[in-house]
Amino acid sequence: MEYLATTSFAMEGVLKNELTLMGYDVERTSPGQCLFRGDMEALIWANASLRSAERVFLVLGRWEARSFDELYDGVMQLPLEDILPSSARFPVNARSFKSELFSLRDIQSVTKKAVVDRLGKAYKLKTLPEDGTDYPLMLRMEQDEAILLLDTSGEPLHKRGYRVSGHIAPIRENLGAALILLSRWFGKGPFIDPMCGSGTLPIEAAMIATNRPPGLERDFLFEKWGILDPVRTQEIRETMRSRIKPAETVIQGYDKEPRAIRMSRKNASSFGLDSLIHFQCRDLEEFSTSLRGGTIVTNMPYGERMGDREEMIELNHLFDRKILHLDTFRLGVLSGDAWFAQGKSRKPTRVRKFYNGKIITYYYQFEPLSRR
Repeated sequence: MEYLATTSFAMEGVLKNELTLMGYDVERTSPGQCLFRGDMEALIWANASLRSAERVFLVLGRWEARSFDELYDGVMQLPLEDILPSSARFPVNARSFKSELFSLRDIQSVTKKAVVDRLGKAYKLKTLPEDGTDYPLMLRMEQDEAILLLDTSGEPLHKRGYRVSGHIAPIRENLGAALILLSRWFGKGPFIDPMCGSGTLPIEAAMIATNRPPGLERDFLFEKWGILDPVRTQEIRETMRSRIKPAETVIQGYDKEPRAIRMSRKNASSFGLDSLIHFQCRDLEEFSTSLRGGTIVTNMPYGERMGDREEMIELNHLFDRKILHLDTFRLGVLSGDAWFAQGKSRKPTRVRKFYNGKIITYYYQFEPLSRR
């Protein structure tokens, strides 16, 4: 079986590494997605375990389509009735990249008609009721290849279930996990976020340190379809639980706002991770640590979290004084400032550009200057 996992643009390398470590054969990687092969049990393993993924789709078919006739005929050739029951509700979304078929409305319309015609013929129905369980479809056109996808996740995978309290401009959970994995922190050595907001990065770090799958406690849309034995699904979840291990490191989160720290503690507590993370109200001006050889990953305030340009410049100077001198630490800084690294006492070893939602952001990575 073929699957397509999606992630934030520029994070597909992280996703590929995750899939490879899980034992899956990644056939193709393109911006924001990985095509991979797996058995039916990959439905639960991938949805529950992938930290950087946003959704996992089942590939129903792939074919070349340079005209709407070819698009329609390709859908009609697929045995959709093997998965979609006669009562299925199947909304169709569309995407198109560098293809002759680019009108999303027309792609949706033709795909929908073809699915209706295929299922109507298979079930000998003139009209499909569409009053049952949801089977959301996505037709992606990519360089004239049509890919019909079935969303198996339901709610996006960044919705782990621990965010019981909102906060201003929280970083998405799967993006936070991807940033940590990009920093090559896998649970060894101290982890610190000096501007933790509602605690996303420390909480994701705690799950990495304990080998806890991020989606272990949530439900997925495919579980409503009956295509994977629910008893087997539960057995796999129990296997995942049995692999959770104690954390062997220090995880800390700081923020100047008392409300943010309260929210962080509530969010961590909802997943039983509050005992693993030290949260404390502390301004960056007051930050210091005696720890060495660790990793600092943080989401610098930007956009709505930040005031005017002068305030951002002042914060950047403060970061330079309080954080960059920690020469035994590996650093990862997410910022909306394209000039963040200018004039810094320590130069980044790599800068990645991607979107956090609709905001262009930059991830600055700094390797340690000393191992001692």
